[in-house]
Amino acid sequence: MRLARLSLLLLFLTTIFTGCIKKGENDPIVSIYKRSTRLSGVWKLQELQIQDHVVDPAGNISVVIRTLTQGKYTETRGTDTVSNTYIGTINATLTITDSTSSKYSYLEEVATNGLNYTVKLDNKTWSWKEGSSKSSLVFQDFKTFDIAGLWMNKLELNITDINALNSNGDHSYVEHWVFTKL
Repeated sequence: MRLARLSLLLLFLTTIFTGCIKKGENDPIVSIYKRSTRLSGVWKLQELQIQDHVVDPAGNISVVIRTLTQGKYTETRGTDTVSNTYIGTINATLTITDSTSSKYSYLEEVATNGLNYTVKLDNKTWSWKEGSSKSSLVFQDFKTFDIAGLWMNKLELNITDINALNSNGDHSYVEHWVFTKL
């Protein structure tokens, strides 16, 4: 009888523990919270690196490079011959509800020397990318991200699309976003 109880306890603990081990490469080794629980909350953008290069059939290159490092925001837009660099601030927050309602909102406010804009998405739907084992997020009307790391207070998202073809020609696209929970 004691062996049966011990076996049952061991089976229970194994089941609980395997549900808590890390799901992503940079996730915590053990977490008692599910990924959707860790994902829900209000996140503030801390770091950003976006590089977008498009080559059209005539060989013209369009460039967009955006960075946020240590509070300094820089955005470069233009072509391979003429470009403008804007320096200023970016304030971006991502609010995500848990998987029961699967809603998100995103607000991005950019203020620079000559380039000012706001991106606002409210009450949109998010989901796990089909077949991704909860390693990729699909944000309706926004983007699909791979989760590089998800902790209780830090979220890292990536998009990598190097040398993919678009309708005009070659396209190279890389994004890395780092958020901290408010």
